[in-house]
Amino acid sequence: YYSAPRGAPQDGAYFATSPDGLTFTEGVFIPSDNNHNWTGNFTLSADGFRFYGAEGLNPGGNYMWWAETRDNGLSWSDYTVTDVKAGKDPAILRRSDDSWLFLVPTLTELQEE
Repeated sequence: YYSAPRGAPQDGAYFATSPDGLTFTEGVFIPSDNNHNWTGNFTLSADGFRFYGAEGLNPGGNYMWWAETRDNGLSWSDYTVTDVKAGKDPAILRRSDDSWLFLVPTLTELQEE
């Protein structure tokens, strides 16, 4: 599976599939809104697969979210916000015990004195 943002978060994302990782078939466009950026990663779930990304303009703080597809990307669930603070380009994997491991790099701004 492949996805890439079409531009700004509200522009949604491209979605494509490939049986070999070399030749891709464009799938259904993934819609979005101002608060959900489709930069992140896919992982398998119990019923299909999920995409994990980061919120953008949430006044209460930016957190990780996920959306799930059970039909190979033809439709997606509503956004589900987690309690994990967002960072830059998140990664996640589902462990064999059905727990989740988040890898969320954070950014620290350096200021010159």
